Amino acid sequence: MSARAASPLHRTSPEVVLPELEVSVVLLEEEEEPPSYATASLPSITADVLAFLSEGDMAQEEVSQPEPPARKGPGVNTLLVGVDELLSLGDVSSALELLGKAEQFDPLEPRLEGARARCEQAQRIALEQRLGSMKQVPRLKLRMAELMKLSLDARMGFLLSRIDGHLSYEALFSVSGMSRMETMRVLVQLLEQDIITLAPR
Repeated sequence: MSARAASPLHRTSPEVVLPELEVSVVLLEEEEEPPSYATASLPSITADVLAFLSEGDMAQEEVSQPEPPARKGPGVNTLLVGVDELLSLGDVSSALELLGKAEQFDPLEPRLEGARARCEQAQRIALEQRLGSMKQVPRLKLRMAELMKLSLDARMGFLLSRIDGHLSYEALFSVSGMSRMETMRVLVQLLEQDIITLAPR
């Protein structure tokens, strides 16, 4: 009995197993600590990174913010000089186009009103020269069936309905429902498209 009690297997077996279990527990606790430590420090790192990135975004926005567009092209003085030169050459259409650019460049320019009046006067003279005597009587050159095939706007259609071979240009100005200048423009268009002609005297 004394020999069995002194046997090393029965005395040392519990002591050998317990330390192994304790070591295993200690190792698991040490492995779990780094993740919890890293998780605790993550918000501060993320905040720093976000602050750095936000500063970079703000700087990028300041750099990429567009500057107010600068006016390009010739100034209003140059445009108005060009308008007068074109009028002297008889190119009223180009003068009006250039005048429109000048009005966009500086709508408050006081000289625009005078330039507009000169363009309208030159245009009126050109239209009157194209039409001839205001006492002349226009008449339809096409039949109604042929007119229906044309793509005419409302102004042309209404004026054509008033052209009966008896009313002169001057009379049409009164019944057209448009200004004298606009009526002349439409009549010139009808002449150029060979839709109307002049009645023989």
